[in-house]
Amino acid sequence: KCGFSSSIRHDTWYDQTFTNSPVLFPTNDEELCTIVSTAKMNGCKVRVRGAGHSEDGLVMQKLDELGDADIVVVHLKDYTPTDSATDGSTGASWNGFLLEEQSTVKVPTGWSTLELMALIRPQGYLTRTNTAGRIFSVGGAYLNPSVNGNVIEESRYAAQVQSVRTMDAECNVNVFSGQDVKDWRGSAGLLGIVTAVEISVIKDSGLTMTRSAISTRSYDKSTVRSWIADEYNNHDAVELFYWVYEDVIDALEVDYNGGIPFTPPSLTQAYYEEEMRKNPDASYSGGYASGLAQFSEVVAGIIELDKNIGHLVQKVARDTQNRLFDEAAQMPRDGYFLEPDEIPNFNVITSNIKCATDCVNESTEILEISRQFLQQIVNDSNSNWYPNLPLEWRVYTVQPDEMTLEHLEPGKYVSFDLLALRVGADGLASSRFLKSLQEKWYEMYPNAAIHHGKGYGYQNIVGYGSSEDAVQYQNDVILDSVYNESVRVAFQEMMKLYDPTGTFAAGSFLRLLGLSDIKFTPKQYNGDKCFDFGDHDCISDCCGTTFFSSVNNVCVMGESKTLNEACSAPCECIPGLKCDWGPWPWEWSYACRE
Repeated sequence: KCGFSSSIRHDTWYDQTFTNSPVLFPTNDEELCTIVSTAKMNGCKVRVRGAGHSEDGLVMQKLDELGDADIVVVHLKDYTPTDSATDGSTGASWNGFLLEEQSTVKVPTGWSTLELMALIRPQGYLTRTNTAGRIFSVGGAYLNPSVNGNVIEESRYAAQVQSVRTMDAECNVNVFSGQDVKDWRGSAGLLGIVTAVEISVIKDSGLTMTRSAISTRSYDKSTVRSWIADEYNNHDAVELFYWVYEDVIDALEVDYNGGIPFTPPSLTQAYYEEEMRKNPDASYSGGYASGLAQFSEVVAGIIELDKNIGHLVQKVARDTQNRLFDEAAQMPRDGYFLEPDEIPNFNVITSNIKCATDCVNESTEILEISRQFLQQIVNDSNSNWYPNLPLEWRVYTVQPDEMTLEHLEPGKYVSFDLLALRVGADGLASSRFLKSLQEKWYEMYPNAAIHHGKGYGYQNIVGYGSSEDAVQYQNDVILDSVYNESVRVAFQEMMKLYDPTGTFAAGSFLRLLGLSDIKFTPKQYNGDKCFDFGDHDCISDCCGTTFFSSVNNVCVMGESKTLNEACSAPCECIPGLKCDWGPWPWEWSYACRE
């Protein structure tokens, strides 16, 4: 495709979005330039992927391949900056370089956040905010406008970007900083390939990681509200988890000035080297190949249908999480606690709610309706789904004028997620319940914002089974309002400025910007298996049969077979013909007949 081939095709975790587009792994600027220029010459798009966590086709969507241009996907895990940029900076100066006077670090975007911490933590530095785990690529975390951490007074990861090193469609290597960097923050690869970033870091002043909990069995709203307020007021960062079976909230707390002595560099360096040895491709796989993830895929069907097993799994998840947090509080004590080999395959709903003041009221309200919803399920002996992972939330603060492609107003936000182990590739049973709860959240806070990457699914796809069998979390009304018109216009101008040939324009952001009507689809490509819905499972609307090593129902090209050509399904034949049994040409067989 586009002059390239690869044994690896682009997909996201567990094939929520899977494509036929090749994934290429350049090692330097020359190889990256060859990919960009060859793709452009062949009229193709170039997109860069990270760890594959985004479920809504952020890099590209399956239906993009059926449009006007093919797509080549690049990953930079093997890449090292080599060429000098237009500002005179060398490639080496962007390849893991800590600038202590500026409290910034320059790293390639193909690094994992695990590699980032392995560089800065032994030198006594930390990221300014934290997600639960070191499971992302640097580019995926710092160029997505929605990725937020748990530090209450800090903004999103993208806001920490101080400058970027890029390659455009003409292979020019440029550096953008100052006011220009706002165009690139959260731009998701739509302006060009960001090969490296300079991000703000903070000196370790004795970071501490502690835990608290409160039982909610005898639920008293004022008591819970007061406890949440204390957590927000007394800690720099806090991530909260509600576990429905034990009816308890855990608070995982981080304080940046806790007074813990500086950890010897040799100890933290040894820790990170071992983690990187175990997870050499963390920036690409993001934990997809972990034993826990594979195990969860096998047992997820049982977990959803059995309350006792769901309870057991949630208890194991809670105990494991708390143990990992306590261990991380001792070593490496960097604010993170999950590694790539500790992430299961999960379904998720998310909502980012703008708070009137300190987010205590909003947190309490969403917790209360979510707790009631989940308690009702676990008390129903006839439910066809039971919870197995927690409700989770955190608070962050958006500052004015952080990025051009901005979907949030300045202020404090509380971000809520409800997680559930996924059944197979889609988890329809949990999806129906999760969607019901998310609708309750939107009823209470109709202006809640999506998370780019967790908003997967746009609306039910016409013809794909019944409406109940094709649950998608987001609908057109929500997605049409992600960006206001002034933001759309401003960013489209930036796309014309930085990428006038449109070489990097693809993926779900185009839908949000009003530049495309291509939506998420759960349908299968030709050659992929078709399941319960037959023809409706296929992009081609044609489910046929193959007879190789075994008989399989697979998607095939529709309305492509002419008179007397062999067929396996009526939809394969051109209009006016039918797939019928008869002599063909010397033996009896199915063929397209009049």
